[in-house]
Amino acid sequence: MNVKAKRASWYELARSAWPAIVIPADDFTAYLLERTAESDELAPNLLQDLYLACGCARGDPAALALFRERYVNKLLETLPGSTWPRALVEDVLQDVQLSMLVAKPGEPPRITQYSGGASLLMYVRIAAVHELRKRAPKAAPEPDCDWQRLADEILPAKDDPELQVLVRRYLPEIQAAVADAVQSFEPVEQTLIKLSVVDGLSTVKLAALHGVNQSTMWRRLERIKEELNEKVHALLKQRLKLSPRDLESMVNALRSSLHLSLSQIFKKRGPAG
Repeated sequence: MNVKAKRASWYELARSAWPAIVIPADDFTAYLLERTAESDELAPNLLQDLYLACGCARGDPAALALFRERYVNKLLETLPGSTWPRALVEDVLQDVQLSMLVAKPGEPPRITQYSGGASLLMYVRIAAVHELRKRAPKAAPEPDCDWQRLADEILPAKDDPELQVLVRRYLPEIQAAVADAVQSFEPVEQTLIKLSVVDGLSTVKLAALHGVNQSTMWRRLERIKEELNEKVHALLKQRLKLSPRDLESMVNALRSSLHLSLSQIFKKRGPAG
């Protein structure tokens, strides 16, 4: 497929989801190429999200109405709960909607920063959760991590006393390495780690939340988990200077119960974005 035909197919696919939003093909193509590479293969739903975002950035009335209907109202249904009261969520979503759609003097609307790296729903959700965390009443400080309990959970079979001593000795360093590895990911990927590994959301639910199919989500999660393990391994190798045998034994023990370390990290950080 030549470039012209490829761009035409992008436009038709993107517009098909939002027939009420009218954007000239050349204008949408220019908007798209400012945010993605010509060689990128965007999923249809992400192309369609970018088309809606383009319409919002242009001030198209249909696009603005759809943004509220499909994204703001959906989050208003799912975000309130035991963590955040509905009144607070309503206020925050109203402000997020204004910040996304209304330009400040000399600046484009914030929605122009959306580049299709995840679904537009997830992009708006992360912005809302970030603001909710800032505004929510401060909870009582979490107690320090129960290292002893965590060690008991992580430790392998009791017939390996040497490894037990090793894990107990370096457990704070292990936890720090896991926390630093998580922090190195983009916010969307950190949220995926939390929702998948800690909260136990299925790939079906995560796929629906991100607007992709289940197999795509499964591959993405496997890549993130493997990368997380590799980063933890590299940090421990750098910081602890253990023998290759001891390092490998420790990492294997941690890998089998990584969700416990992640639970401690996200417990302190609060709800996922």
